[in-house]
Amino acid sequence: MINTEGALSTQSINLVADVSKKLGYLECLLEDAQSEQVGLSDVSRQKKLNASIGMDLNATQLNGVSLSEAYESHSRWRIGSDESLRDAHRQTFAAVTPEAGSYRSTGMGIYQYNKLVHTTAPAGQVPKQLRSLLEWVEQADEHPLVKAVIFLRQYEFIQPFSIGNSSIGHLWVSLILEQWHGLLRWLNFETKLKEKRSEYYDCLRLSIGNNDLSVMVEFVLNRLDEAFDELLDSVKKTLTEHDKPVNSMKASVISSDINSEKGRFHEIRPYFTTRENILALLQEHPEWSAARLSEVLGISDRAVEKHISKLKSRGQLKRVGSARGGYWRVVAPLNEQLGLLQGDS
Repeated sequence: MINTEGALSTQSINLVADVSKKLGYLECLLEDAQSEQVGLSDVSRQKKLNASIGMDLNATQLNGVSLSEAYESHSRWRIGSDESLRDAHRQTFAAVTPEAGSYRSTGMGIYQYNKLVHTTAPAGQVPKQLRSLLEWVEQADEHPLVKAVIFLRQYEFIQPFSIGNSSIGHLWVSLILEQWHGLLRWLNFETKLKEKRSEYYDCLRLSIGNNDLSVMVEFVLNRLDEAFDELLDSVKKTLTEHDKPVNSMKASVISSDINSEKGRFHEIRPYFTTRENILALLQEHPEWSAARLSEVLGISDRAVEKHISKLKSRGQLKRVGSARGGYWRVVAPLNEQLGLLQGDS
């Protein structure tokens, strides 16, 4: 599993909180604007996909490759499955290389301006390292934003395929973000990374050379934050053009609700572990099922049930009544339990 100790700087924590708040605001803006939401995806799609392919160091070999079908196939893939990841690579690059869908069989290095950035994992270790990374992605407690950027850093180190690594890595980042909110599959962070490609590889080199996740995590979170600002500006412009001014009374009420401690977008605490968030959510919604928790937290039903089982065994959570008609009882007030939860995996 991935050791994430020290991965988050103070700046990274602030960025997670900032993007989380912006997502709540975006969701409110789009609440009654489904047609605009579809239009937004169409406008940003090709720019996003072109930038993703353009980040690959061997991009000149990828002329004519289209990622559109891969992004439309998202429902058939599981983010924790190496079989799904290889299938995505096979579907995208079958016309480019006979090795599509197969892990590389030789050593590999990443170069920038003919200078070695880093030597990737040995070919013989690729399957094991990638399976470990994907297992972590599916089970980790980390906030989806943190999970996405740590995945990208580790994936860049492994470089599992002989061609098209960035394209598939960015696809998987988008799928991780989509589990948090469906609209984020089309968040165009790739263009922001490509605009600062030189800095990106400098951060990657420092991160790997110093065995320090934080420098890479902070850099990528900044690019995600910039992409979100661009997305919000685009939505506001679209709504204004459709005679739905953002500065309307409704938008003002929405903004006030987001900033309120009782606003529904504050139910997920970015700095809580998954178990802390489960307790907080069930204290507020004792009738919720594991499936509902899975949907809100962006993790699998199995992972939720595993956490609930742990909380029950420690006497912190109790089921009252039947599985179908009962409810959850948080045994002690949440603020009394947080100290017990610190350090939980």
